[in-house]
This record gives sequence, C-alpha cells and structure tokens, in this order.
Amino acid sequence: MNVSNRQIERMVRKMSLRAGDVLLIKAGTEIAKIETITEIVSTCEKIVDGRVLVLVVDDFNDMTKTKETALNATGWFHIDALSRIVRAVKEKEDAKNNSPESG
Repeated sequence: MNVSNRQIERMVRKMSLRAGDVLLIKAGTEIAKIETITEIVSTCEKIVDGRVLVLVVDDFNDMTKTKETALNATGWFHIDALSRIVRAVKEKEDAKNNSPESG
C-alpha cells in the first residue's frame, strides 16, 4: 500500500502543523518510507508557514534522537538552551549600552 500525495496533504492539513512543530513518525510503518517522508516534507514546505522538523523514531517515548547539538546545528534549540542564548545576548547588549563609550 502506498500513501498518495492527496492523503499526505490531507494528513498535514488535518494536523494543523505550524512553524516549529515536530512531527514524529514511527519507524517500520508505511509512512516511514523515504519516499513518503520526502513528500511529507515537501507538503509541509508548501502548507506550513515555516519549518517543521520531521523525525522517525522507534518508539514515541524515545526522544534520544533529538540530541541537542544535532538540533542546534539545524537551527533548532531546546527552550532552556534558547533562554541561555537570549539571556547572554541581552546581557552583552546591556553592558554595551551602559559602558562609558556608549554615552
């Protein structure tokens, strides 16, 4: 059984995916075939205003696939890491704005 492009588009629309969402696909299923995943990514690019991360996992409870460094390399950040980055940038900007050279 192959999943049609029309079925994939209906599925993506039904999930109401938004930019930043993570779509998990169970390994070993019909939908986990590379051709289907490629079509899902292509459909998401057309429908979703922004990026959606598509991951194939053995078990939906196994999120070890989302290694922080691998996600960061593609522009995805865990909330705590993103908070640290934002805080560091803000502190740097505050220090620059409060320096004697800025006034």
